[in-house]
Amino acid sequence: MNPFHPKRRQDGVRVEEFQGEVLVYDLERHTAHCLNGIAVNVWQLADGTLSATEIAERITAEQGTDADESLVWRALEELDKVSLLETPLSTAPAELSRRQMVTRLGWAAAIPLVLTVSVPTPAFAQTGFTAV
Repeated sequence: MNPFHPKRRQDGVRVEEFQGEVLVYDLERHTAHCLNGIAVNVWQLADGTLSATEIAERITAEQGTDADESLVWRALEELDKVSLLETPLSTAPAELSRRQMVTRLGWAAAIPLVLTVSVPTPAFAQTGFTAV
C-alpha cells in the first residue's frame, strides 16, 4: 500500500506570510484562512512528495519540537475541510480515528489550526445604510 502524500492547493489561492502565520486567500470561494501553529509547517511541507510521517519527522528536525503524526493528520483534516488540499483526504488511508486522536492530543485537539473568514463580494461591499 502506498502512503498518502498530501499536496497543498497552489492554483486559485494567494498566500501571504506574516510573523509566523500564513494567510491563504481562496480566490474561488472568496474565503481567507489564517494558518497557525503546526498548520503552517504542514502547509509548507505538503508538496506531494512527503507522507504524513515524513512531514512530522521533518517538522521535528527543523523546529526542534516533537511533532506527533496525529497532530499532522489533524492539520491535514482542517486544511482539507476548507478545500486547501489538492489531494483530498478521502483518498488517504484511515490512520487514526478522531477519538484516538483526541485521546493522544488531549486538550490540544480543541485548538483550531485553521481559522476561516468569509470575504464579502463586491456587491455586498457597496451596499450602504438606507434611511427610510
